[in-house]
Amino acid sequence: MSSAPQQLASGKLLLDEPAEHVARLRISNPEKRGALDHEILDTLADTVYGLEARCLLLTGEGAMFSAGYDIGTFDDAEFEREASQLVAHPFHAAIEALEAFKYPSVAALNGHAIGGGLEVALSCDIRIAARGIKMGMPPAKLGLIYSHTGLR
Repeated sequence: MSSAPQQLASGKLLLDEPAEHVARLRISNPEKRGALDHEILDTLADTVYGLEARCLLLTGEGAMFSAGYDIGTFDDAEFEREASQLVAHPFHAAIEALEAFKYPSVAALNGHAIGGGLEVALSCDIRIAARGIKMGMPPAKLGLIYSHTGLR
């Protein structure tokens, strides 16, 4: 009972129903290796709160689940000034939505899950990883400290 994917967040987040009562959200941002941005994370939170499915499957496309938060769009001065707000804002709502989902949520790690991508995956009830993928939390290399939500 597969349904055609519905494009959310400018096509960077896809929603379909691969089986009855199963919602699949797919991070589809291949040119940025599945990087997450405010738009994707806010849409993810809004979508999860509105789901009527009995199971949520969260996955990526291609060789990446998610390369983390997309910091490439900020100039150096803006990033230095507002790093904690730029990175923490959308994750809180997305993580809260995943944790509040009353049915099982599964992160199907089709590829590497880095930084914020891993943080989102860890918010799901179950994680299943493809053989040979890498997971990591590199923001410390940027001088960033994880929020209490990310550390939890």
